[in-house]
Amino acid sequence: MANQWRKTRKAIGLDPAIKLYCCRHTFATDALERTGNLAALMKALGHADAQTAMKYQHPGLERIRMAVDERNREHAELACFQESPHNSPHSPERVQ
Repeated sequence: MANQWRKTRKAIGLDPAIKLYCCRHTFATDALERTGNLAALMKALGHADAQTAMKYQHPGLERIRMAVDERNREHAELACFQESPHNSPHSPERVQ
């Protein structure tokens, strides 16, 4: 397989520093980000352990922003229906 990779890499003009593993990692990261389907990725890569496949999970900045926004929306919705559970200077009734 290594010989075939070297021939293919040379034929399409890729930098020799690009290893087959890099391509596998890029594929796995992209597939997991697009589908979120860890079980399918594990099967495709031949991983038996979810922890092994989780190394391909690299949340992008946009996904992190979306998660923070969702958390903030949920918190704001709860705050409308509940009193503050603590006496914090950041509680809605104390913030001016």
